[in-house]
Amino acid sequence: LAQSVGSNTKLIMSNYQDIPRWSLAAWSFYPRLSWPLLNPVVLLLALAALVFAVTSRDFRRTNRLWLLWLLFFYVTFSFYDNRLPRHSTFWWPAWVALAAAGVVWIAERVPRSVALALPALLLLPIPFQLAHAEHQDYSDFHDQMPIAAGMFANGAPGNLLLFGPDKQSWIAL
Repeated sequence: LAQSVGSNTKLIMSNYQDIPRWSLAAWSFYPRLSWPLLNPVVLLLALAALVFAVTSRDFRRTNRLWLLWLLFFYVTFSFYDNRLPRHSTFWWPAWVALAAAGVVWIAERVPRSVALALPALLLLPIPFQLAHAEHQDYSDFHDQMPIAAGMFANGAPGNLLLFGPDKQSWIAL
């Protein structure tokens, strides 16, 4: 909590990179990560859903949970000084849910023949993600080898799952 709301983050985190809390760089940190970390089709559908939220009270009311989730994450984590790409995993479910809600919203307002094909938009990212995963080099851990070596120094710690462009999310299975 001290690094988040305190005034001297360097007391808590000596390697803090000094992105001023009230700067444009700080408040645009997570939105700038959206394009490289979220599939473009899902991101565009979610942005369309945000437009629906601004223009339609009905859409806002129906999708209040996802809109509040997105807003709560953005305000909370953008305010924290400890900004890391791995923290953005907390808001991806809201983006994906809003993308799906946007498809449903459109489907209710177009002819039935078009509406039946719209859910396929949510399937478009799958081949691109699979191709990306196929060509990803999962052996180098992007400078995380010393951490991994330390984990295995005293024997096998169990099963681990690593994901993210920097292999920053470690989950013990």
